[in-house]
Amino acid sequence: MFSDQYIEYNGKKYFHIDPKEVLTPGMKLKYLTPTSMGELEILDILDAKGNALEKVHCNTKDVYILTDKKLEGREILYV
Repeated sequence: MFSDQYIEYNGKKYFHIDPKEVLTPGMKLKYLTPTSMGELEILDILDAKGNALEKVHCNTKDVYILTDKKLEGREILYV
Protein backbone atom coordinates (compact mmCIF):
# COMPACT_ATOMS: atom_id res chain seq x y z
CA MET A 1 0.00 0.00 0.00
CA PHE A 2 1.26 3.45 -0.93
CA SER A 3 0.30 6.66 0.88
CA ASP A 4 0.82 10.41 0.74
CA GLN A 5 2.82 10.30 3.99
CA TYR A 6 6.48 11.13 3.40
CA ILE A 7 9.75 12.09 5.05
CA GLU A 8 12.34 14.49 3.68
CA TYR A 9 15.93 13.32 3.59
CA ASN A 10 18.74 15.33 1.97
CA GLY A 11 16.15 17.61 0.38
CA LYS A 12 14.24 14.77 -1.30
CA LYS A 13 10.78 13.37 -0.55
CA TYR A 14 10.60 9.68 0.31
CA PHE A 15 7.04 8.35 0.28
CA HIS A 16 5.72 5.78 2.76
CA ILE A 17 4.87 2.33 1.43
CA ASP A 18 3.71 -0.93 2.99
CA PRO A 19 5.27 -3.40 0.56
CA LYS A 20 3.36 -6.51 -0.48
CA GLU A 21 6.31 -7.82 -2.54
CA VAL A 22 10.09 -7.78 -2.15
CA LEU A 23 11.38 -4.34 -3.21
CA THR A 24 14.97 -3.32 -3.93
CA PRO A 25 16.63 -0.15 -5.25
CA GLY A 26 16.77 -0.32 -9.04
CA MET A 27 13.50 -2.24 -9.26
CA LYS A 28 10.97 -1.01 -11.81
CA LEU A 29 7.29 -0.74 -10.87
CA LYS A 30 4.25 0.24 -12.86
CA TYR A 31 2.08 3.07 -11.60
CA LEU A 32 -1.47 4.16 -12.24
CA THR A 33 -3.17 7.48 -11.46
CA PRO A 34 -6.60 8.78 -12.45
CA THR A 35 -5.02 10.54 -15.45
CA SER A 36 -1.89 8.58 -16.38
CA MET A 37 0.02 5.34 -16.18
CA GLY A 38 3.62 4.34 -16.71
CA GLU A 39 6.73 2.84 -15.19
CA LEU A 40 9.02 4.17 -12.48
CA GLU A 41 12.24 3.03 -10.85
CA ILE A 42 12.96 2.82 -7.12
CA LEU A 43 16.13 4.84 -6.56
CA ASP A 44 16.48 4.48 -2.79
CA ILE A 45 14.72 2.90 0.20
CA LEU A 46 14.88 4.24 3.77
CA ASP A 47 13.48 3.27 7.14
CA ALA A 48 11.82 5.86 9.41
CA LYS A 49 15.21 6.81 10.92
CA GLY A 50 16.75 7.58 7.51
CA ASN A 51 18.82 4.39 7.29
CA ALA A 52 19.26 2.99 3.77
CA LEU A 53 17.75 -0.45 3.17
CA GLU A 54 18.92 -2.87 0.46
CA LYS A 55 15.72 -4.93 0.42
CA VAL A 56 12.26 -4.75 2.00
CA HIS A 57 9.34 -7.18 2.08
CA CYS A 58 5.85 -7.54 3.54
CA ASN A 59 7.14 -7.74 7.15
CA THR A 60 9.24 -4.56 6.88
CA LYS A 61 7.56 -1.64 8.68
CA ASP A 62 7.94 2.12 8.12
CA VAL A 63 9.44 1.95 4.64
CA TYR A 64 9.97 5.05 2.48
CA ILE A 65 10.94 5.05 -1.20
CA LEU A 66 12.48 7.58 -3.57
CA THR A 67 11.64 7.11 -7.25
CA ASP A 68 12.73 8.60 -10.56
CA LYS A 69 9.22 10.06 -11.06
CA LYS A 70 7.69 12.80 -8.95
CA LEU A 71 5.05 11.13 -6.78
CA GLU A 72 2.03 12.73 -5.15
CA GLY A 73 0.96 9.85 -2.92
CA ARG A 74 -2.14 9.01 -4.93
CA GLU A 75 -0.55 6.51 -7.28
CA ILE A 76 -1.25 2.80 -7.34
CA LEU A 77 2.05 0.92 -7.61
CA TYR A 78 2.29 -2.66 -8.82
CA VAL A 79 4.87 -5.15 -10.10
